[in-house]
Amino acid sequence: MTPAVACSDVWFGYGAAPVLREARFTIAPGEMISVVGPNGGGKTTLLKLILGLLHPDRGQVRVLGALPEQARRRVGYTPQHTAVDAQFPASVTDVVLMGRLGHTRRIGPFTRMDRTAALEALEEVDLADLRRRPFAALSGGQQQRAIIARALVGSPELLLLDEPTAGLDVAAEQRLYDLLRRLNERMTIVMTSHDIGIVSQLVGRVICVKGTTEIHPTEELTGEMLRDLYATDVRMVRHDRDGRDA
Repeated sequence: MTPAVACSDVWFGYGAAPVLREARFTIAPGEMISVVGPNGGGKTTLLKLILGLLHPDRGQVRVLGALPEQARRRVGYTPQHTAVDAQFPASVTDVVLMGRLGHTRRIGPFTRMDRTAALEALEEVDLADLRRRPFAALSGGQQQRAIIARALVGSPELLLLDEPTAGLDVAAEQRLYDLLRRLNERMTIVMTSHDIGIVSQLVGRVICVKGTTEIHPTEELTGEMLRDLYATDVRMVRHDRDGRDA
């Protein structure tokens, strides 16, 4: 079975010093996996390499069996910081429709098919009732779900999320986790996170990134591993998949 993502001996640097070196891992189709590590360790860089926005200095990245730039239309992406100005007078539907750019004709108004796809994506993230509301009027959690709908409107096979819970309260986080579980029934999901607690709730494996990459089942994570990764003492509250503390 063709991996959703495969990295083979990938090196990348913005200057003389490499940000990533010898990155090697595969992500299976249908998997939900988290990329964890300290700020500046290379998490966002790794997502950009998977998207084809950056190119390795050495090594190879394959996405859905193709070069990242060839697979881009089959990949949805939500950035850490939304690219939509919250003060811009755009409705929720307008924001979601941005995800159709490049999937249909390049010029002219959005089609009926585009608008149907936007409504279906909003229904999936439970925002259809708010589709005419100004994007700026949404709560932080609602804005995050609208941005995910923008990524879903192109019917991706692979969904990449960069720190999707940043700035959300506990209730909004839990609603987002529930949404990601539903989406994972039909697509591969890769998310970055600095919150170790998230990994035991949602994913079976984590990619630890700090210059190099190591991949571990969540149940094998230890305090010593996390201390080495974050260069500080980290206490992990482990959860069962049903949310109970363990």
